[in-house]
Amino acid sequence: MFRAHVEIQDTGLLLIMGNTAVVITTLNEADTVGDLVRSLRLSGYYVIVSDGGSTDGTAMIAHEVGARVLTANERLPIADAIMAGMRRVLDFDFARIVVMDAGGSHDVDDLAYLLKIDADVVIGSRFIHGAQYHGRFWRALLSRLAAVLCNVAQPGANYHDWTSGFRVYNREAVEVILSSRYQTSMHTWQIETLARLGEAGMTIKEAPITTAPGVLRLDGQWLPMPSMFGCTCSTMLAGDGRRQRHDYIFYHPPRFYRRI
Repeated sequence: MFRAHVEIQDTGLLLIMGNTAVVITTLNEADTVGDLVRSLRLSGYYVIVSDGGSTDGTAMIAHEVGARVLTANERLPIADAIMAGMRRVLDFDFARIVVMDAGGSHDVDDLAYLLKIDADVVIGSRFIHGAQYHGRFWRALLSRLAAVLCNVAQPGANYHDWTSGFRVYNREAVEVILSSRYQTSMHTWQIETLARLGEAGMTIKEAPITTAPGVLRLDGQWLPMPSMFGCTCSTMLAGDGRRQRHDYIFYHPPRFYRRI
């Protein structure tokens, strides 16, 4: 499904890139991906851009500023794009894998602090003490509601930001993610990954980050209302039958979903 757009010519370059690789998923992010990749490369990180079918030159821009780019022949969901990047990273000896957003909402300066935390998984949290959230109110409201529901659904969990897309994983955590099965494949896939990681006994910690509004793309995608978060979280407790029913609700949004 994915093909390598850029091949590494000199694997010796990995020696100067530290032990961290950054996976960025993109879909028509030409306005922001160049500055992000350039900043990461200047900081010494190895960058993989996993492009889900952009038509605006995103992949070429990322390549030109130093990323290794994976491109898809068709438009892909977020989960598939992230996991494709993770699989590429596991081909090398990086100890930590970072996943972050390409739309300008995540601050590269936060990454050094996240990498200092000793855990299998570090969530870049928007809603704990020390965090600065400058995003949209409705997005924060939905994410906080999701956290409440998911903490109830997942025994022993107490995370403030289940839906954060800014995370650091070690190799063991990435292997758990890649070997697990999921019911969703878009933004709420982030919720499922935390559930699977918790069930696998991974240590999960949160650290404050600064979040900017980022770019809101009006491309006709479905924006789920709180009911979808409830459906997704409740699958953690449900059997196969209920999982299938909730999955149907996720992939076939009913009238009480809002379209942007």
